[in-house]
Amino acid sequence: MFGWYKGASQSSALSSSLAQVTGEIFKQYRNRNRRGVDNELKKKLNRIWKVSWSAKQWTYRFQCLWAFPTASKHSFLLWLLIHQGIWTSVRALKAGKGSGFCARCKTQLEDCTHLWFYCKHNKKVLDFLNSVFLNICNKPMELQDLLLGNCKGLDVPLWNIWRGIIVWFIWNQRNDAVFQNASSPPFSLLMYDLQQASYRCCKLVSDAFPSDNLSIPSPENQQMAELE
Repeated sequence: MFGWYKGASQSSALSSSLAQVTGEIFKQYRNRNRRGVDNELKKKLNRIWKVSWSAKQWTYRFQCLWAFPTASKHSFLLWLLIHQGIWTSVRALKAGKGSGFCARCKTQLEDCTHLWFYCKHNKKVLDFLNSVFLNICNKPMELQDLLLGNCKGLDVPLWNIWRGIIVWFIWNQRNDAVFQNASSPPFSLLMYDLQQASYRCCKLVSDAFPSDNLSIPSPENQQMAELE
């Protein structure tokens, strides 16, 4: 786990300020006139994901998704993922195209859960995320933590930013294998993007609460900690 997140978890001042900042942003977002999740959509999503969430819970999930993006492409991809609207190999097979198998491991059918969670080519990414969850939440990461943003024990808006970057990274890896037969982007690129996003969150905190006197190191001067 790299330095910023470890430091943040140990700093009550930073954690408190981050909660205030994200809470205020969400409050402003929530007050906009936006249509929430209706009962019909709630039933559909609960059936897809095998959960029993209320319409308010789903509405909150979508609000966090759109309120805290690092890039709009991340929000769009996460939105499609929640709706199971990704054009996976299994979905292509139903349309009469392809074999339905994963283009990377070539041994399992590729639906959304396989693409982002079960494929063996995601092992390095998932090992890193498990180390974060074990350190912060005292539990391994579960499928719904990544695909729906459950993150019990982590800040929901911050985790939403992280998982947008992670899901996009895995999506790029998969598309390189399917369409370009190219090598995957290096894992260090994902770590760099997460560090940059973490730094921006810290900057948001320090700008909103200058009286806290938080020391926010620049990512250029902060060395990433290696995974054990």
